[in-house]
Amino acid sequence: MKNRAWTTVLILALGHTVWGQELYVNAEAASNSPRGVFRLRAGVMGDEAGWAWQTRFFYSLTPRWMVSGYVSGDFDAGPGGGGLYLKYRFFNRDGPHRHLRLAAFAEGDMARRETDFQAYLTGIRHGAGAGLIATYLFDRTAISGTAGGYRAVSPPGHGGLDGNLVPFSASVGHLVLPRRYTSYRETNLNLYFELLGLGAADGLRLEAAPAIQLIFNSSTKMDLAVRLRLADSLPGERTGWIVQVALEHYFFP
Repeated sequence: MKNRAWTTVLILALGHTVWGQELYVNAEAASNSPRGVFRLRAGVMGDEAGWAWQTRFFYSLTPRWMVSGYVSGDFDAGPGGGGLYLKYRFFNRDGPHRHLRLAAFAEGDMARRETDFQAYLTGIRHGAGAGLIATYLFDRTAISGTAGGYRAVSPPGHGGLDGNLVPFSASVGHLVLPRRYTSYRETNLNLYFELLGLGAADGLRLEAAPAIQLIFNSSTKMDLAVRLRLADSLPGERTGWIVQVALEHYFFP
């Protein structure tokens, strides 16, 4: 009976149209996994200047509360920092094949070396922030927006970013396959398009991030994405593109 119950949860959480389209590659949706679900994500991102890595965990304390933590670094210099993230879903309105969810989040990060805008984009940052997420799902498509504020400070003993930042995003996800869901073992195909922004007193970075996602056995997902620069007036040298590859697995109690 217990295995059958968790099979149902698997279908609802990942494979079915309830919120499979909300598993965005670069942004968090307002929805959470079922209580007690632990997931582990490992990914790399890179450009012609080099490659960075990040390992992240997520744990749903309750259907409303989720905690996450990560460690980031690059392959040349090793671990560069880590942080914690807490999300609270405070509003939901559900209907047949649609729902609206709102959530608030807070995060804190620590870096072991100098930070700049390029390091921030690859997950090595020092400071704290908070913001709001709104996600609306209808049929096979989900749209989501995130806006917040982040206070960057220089890491102790190192130089780096010091000031107020405004990260924001807009994401769309669409379930392409299967057209008709019959088994939790079916492979799912989701397509995503995200706009990722970072504002500061001295400039703005805006990226487009199309992505393909495959979900296997309703418990493992693989993401392939590219982030393309649309605008960038922030100080420092950065490339016009970043490639991302990630693998994530869900552990159910």
